[in-house]
Amino acid sequence: MSDIQKRINERMDTLQLYMESNMHLQDPGRVEVQIATLSPYWAHMSDEDKDYVDCARWAIEKKMEWDI
Repeated sequence: MSDIQKRINERMDTLQLYMESNMHLQDPGRVEVQIATLSPYWAHMSDEDKDYVDCARWAIEKKMEWDI
C-alpha cells in the first residue's frame, strides 16, 4: 500500500468514526475539518471514498442522523 493510500485510509477511518458517532450533529466544524484533510488526496481517492465524503457533507448540511 502506498504512503498516500495509508494517509487516505487513516483520514477516512477517522471520518467514519465521527459520522457513526453522529459527531456532525454536535460538532459539525470538527467533522468539516476532517473532511478538509482529505481534499489534497481527492484525485487519489476511490469512487467509494468520494461518495462517502459527499454523503457526509450532505448529512452535515441537512443535520441528519447518520444511521447506516
